[in-house]
Amino acid sequence: MDLDNAVDFFNKFLDAEHQQAMAALTEPDDVLEERRNVTQSLMHSPPGTIMASPAGRALGHSAEELAEFSANASRPQRRTLFLVAEYRNATWQTLFAGYTSGAHPDTSLVYERLYYASEVEGTPKMISEYLIEIEFEMDAEVRWRHAQGVKIENPGQLVAAHAIREPALEEQRQSWEDLVQQANQNRQPD
Repeated sequence: MDLDNAVDFFNKFLDAEHQQAMAALTEPDDVLEERRNVTQSLMHSPPGTIMASPAGRALGHSAEELAEFSANASRPQRRTLFLVAEYRNATWQTLFAGYTSGAHPDTSLVYERLYYASEVEGTPKMISEYLIEIEFEMDAEVRWRHAQGVKIENPGQLVAAHAIREPALEEQRQSWEDLVQQANQNRQPD
């Protein structure tokens, strides 16, 4: 998998995740389970870890209960993909980091999730998820908290970055720009 394939993979995952979230609001159990299986098929849980798709809602609701649930729930948005970075990693060889937004209108333009992906038996898979640490100080450094999957203490040497869209918050935008600049400096001449 190269950087362009990684961008495609992250978009495929975000599409599947959004379709699952929408199915949780409007679709019967069998359709929700099908959507969950698609999202889950893009994830990998190495031994000793858990990497799982969120449930969205409990199964077993009647059509009336589902209609009421749907009427009262907010509509999730597809997460925005801001940047994909490629790293050389001692454990995973090539590791890709995808910086994404939240799925709510209030968080659609800011960082909320950081996913790591790698090839597992020749197939791209999500192996880790981090959540942004909320800081209430101006110019606070962007920090991430492990949520599930493999703990990535150090992603390794930054090889390249594909900048897609700047996040809206200044400290996040600065972090985004720093990654892009560092990747450009690390780029090997052709």
